Amino acid sequence: MALSAKAAGVSVAAVACTATLTAFVPSAPLTRMHANVKGIDQLRTDAHVGVETSGCIHLQNAGLLAGVVGAAAIFTQRKISRQCSQQTRVIRQAFENELGVQPPVGFWDPLGFTDDGDAFEFRRRRCVELKHGRVSMLACIGYIVPEYFRWPGFLSPSAGLKFADIPHGLAAITKVPAVGWTQVVFFGLAMELFAAYQSPDLPPGKLSSRLVVGLTEIKDWTNNYQFGPFGIINAPSIADPELRKKKLNAEIANGRLAMFAIMAMMFQNGTVGTTGPEMWLPPAASKADAVARRAFDKELGATLPFKYFDPLGLARDGDEGDFRRRRISEIKNGRVAMIACMGYIAPEYFRWPGYLSPSAGIKFADLPNGVAALSKMPAEGWAQIGVFIAFLELFPLRQEADRVPGDASGCGKLGLPYFLWGGASGTKCDPVGSERSLNAELNNGRLAMMAITGMVSQNVFLGTTGPEMWLPGS
Repeated sequence: MALSAKAAGVSVAAVACTATLTAFVPSAPLTRMHANVKGIDQLRTDAHVGVETSGCIHLQNAGLLAGVVGAAAIFTQRKISRQCSQQTRVIRQAFENELGVQPPVGFWDPLGFTDDGDAFEFRRRRCVELKHGRVSMLACIGYIVPEYFRWPGFLSPSAGLKFADIPHGLAAITKVPAVGWTQVVFFGLAMELFAAYQSPDLPPGKLSSRLVVGLTEIKDWTNNYQFGPFGIINAPSIADPELRKKKLNAEIANGRLAMFAIMAMMFQNGTVGTTGPEMWLPPAASKADAVARRAFDKELGATLPFKYFDPLGLARDGDEGDFRRRRISEIKNGRVAMIACMGYIAPEYFRWPGYLSPSAGIKFADLPNGVAALSKMPAEGWAQIGVFIAFLELFPLRQEADRVPGDASGCGKLGLPYFLWGGASGTKCDPVGSERSLNAELNNGRLAMMAITGMVSQNVFLGTTGPEMWLPGS
């Protein structure tokens, strides 16, 4: 059947209304935390009903209706956003009195895992955190104790493998027989399912047995137990509630620290190969260390609290040429890192106007921030950057042999050319008179190298580049 002009206009208006609404309203249904706000699906349904029941409306009126519905959708979305933010704050307040909420960060949930306010999920994560912390504390001890004590006898009599034959750290993974790993896995399952079970009726971390589940009349059987303080079976709980809270908070904090510690130990073990006391104790100073320390402890950069800091012993040979080369590299890397940190922040608030590449039609505003910009920059742009760096390295910022590290012949204070601040061209830096400023620059560069490493890591793993990287969330 052929549509009349008026009916066709109504149909076009309905499509326009739906498109306008869809453009401003997310298609996903609202979660339970927004149940007090009228649902988007219901709003969309009301819009369609309003159009379909007015089959004789004029095209101009239909367009007006579409604009009204679109404005209502925008208002509703903003209202939802405000209520989401308010709901998040209410949820955070609901969890602020839980165990583990301690200074200096208080309730700390940067990834927003608890934004849904689900008490069950919060409890499950707290149980998992406690278990991981306890395992990590045992793992840290397991990295240290074998350096001083080994069980006597055989680990595997059939294979003729003694406990003393097993290497320390990660190297032990490939040396323990498969049967041994099977026993470890089954022991862990037995503890998780039966001997150290987390009952839903007990607080997180309060473990018990469930070998006699359902036999409630057997109260005194030896297998019907709970773990008390320090993991002692059936030990009475601490009576003082404040002291108990303090002890439980200490356990959570120690577990968090242990999780970081065991990751660092495994990382050092996997990259550097060390497992012995040098992982947690400073190595004994050798004669070569003493010579290097005496030679370099008066150099710029030997500042508090570490003073002369060379944990890897790179300058142990006392070679002044290598020390100077490393100091020059450190200063350059620190300066680049300081600029890079500003380069991560400034584009969030300011972009150059105009085109980055007129031939490709790419504006400065089109480039994403952070690591994502690497793949968007045209090859010609990277070529220009490379040529510019080579020019600086070879001419105005060249490191002369007769100048202190970092003192370029083409630039003076704050890296400005001499003609901008009235200095004489070629004036050399006074390392004695400028000692405080030079030490400050070295320390700021070291901090900036750590900061840009953290920013890039967060950008790669979490995808964030905006103010949430350096300002607390609202």
